[in-house]
Amino acid sequence: MNIICYIYYEVAIDNCLLLISRLQKELDIQRVCVVYKDGLNIIGFRNALKNYRISNVVELVPYDGVNWEFGAYQLGCDSLNGNWGDGVLIFNDTAGRNYPFFHSDLRRFSREVTNSREINSPVIVGKLESANLDFELCGMKFSQWIRSNIFFINRASILVLNGKLFDNELFNLPVSSNERLTFGCALSETLESYLLNWLYPENLSQGWRGHVGKAVVPQKVLRSKAGSILLEKRISALILNKGGVAVSYEPKDSGWFYKLRIRIFFKARKYRNRFDSIFSFLKLNF
Repeated sequence: MNIICYIYYEVAIDNCLLLISRLQKELDIQRVCVVYKDGLNIIGFRNALKNYRISNVVELVPYDGVNWEFGAYQLGCDSLNGNWGDGVLIFNDTAGRNYPFFHSDLRRFSREVTNSREINSPVIVGKLESANLDFELCGMKFSQWIRSNIFFINRASILVLNGKLFDNELFNLPVSSNERLTFGCALSETLESYLLNWLYPENLSQGWRGHVGKAVVPQKVLRSKAGSILLEKRISALILNKGGVAVSYEPKDSGWFYKLRIRIFFKARKYRNRFDSIFSFLKLNF
């Protein structure tokens, strides 16, 4: 199987390489493709690869970041030239850094990935999300999806997607008008309402703005974020509508300790982000 990793922030390089190294211990990885944002210290990155003993074939692909993470994922897929093997594991630098991905999660994830590689029908593995609502996107009905910061699609799923993780028309579907987004008729009312509530919450400490810790977000950024959310939903919807299944790596019965670890993770992330902001300010102004 293959790994595609997208790294946008230089500060996240070590986290991504550590995750690749851990995945290699759990899974049979033939090839690793790292798509990186233009401007990253590529020489330092190559040295870091040696430190983490990532020995598999590693391809480094520069990327301008214009089409966000799914544009990067597509570059990685294209670099495989159709050599899908029995599946592709895809993640970006928010996995385990902006979102929890504990070692116990990694082990469960790896087990589900191993199982899905033997299945001839479409399977997508990752963190299963649901809003307990019935959505429709481009005529496809669904009520759950897999989060796109780390997921695995087996060979049958890749064939369903026709190797296409990025869809330019869908990414550019959201249109900004009077400081709000409109989506046209490709979305059901429930999905459109869900997206707008997530991007424009009444309480700016909630929704996506609250998640990234920014009360003020440029409309252009919100538009691209909305496009990425649609692409995330598209992959799961296509697989599910072709008779496939979405499998979660989270424990079926998450006890109090697991939930406590998640709360602690996000609390620590909040303080880390504040520290990073102060450090960036000092670096730019002194």
